[in-house]
Amino acid sequence: NRLLMSYKEMLVKSNVQVVLAVFIIVFCFYALAFLTLDNDIRIVFAGYIGSVIGFYFGSSRSSQLKDENKKSNQ
Repeated sequence: NRLLMSYKEMLVKSNVQVVLAVFIIVFCFYALAFLTLDNDIRIVFAGYIGSVIGFYFGSSRSSQLKDENKKSNQ
């Protein structure tokens, strides 16, 4: 049980969401700029970029920050 708890703490501290978001943004921009893709695939990649940016600047991010603030105040 202690090992599982330290694993969860490591995931929280390493900020996996940020790493995944940066990876998605960089990959999608690379694909849009340098790969020959159909228009449908370009639209999907642009949607991924929009979703990630929407998460960090939209209501989901503010809700996440509120939850983090509640945890730190306890």
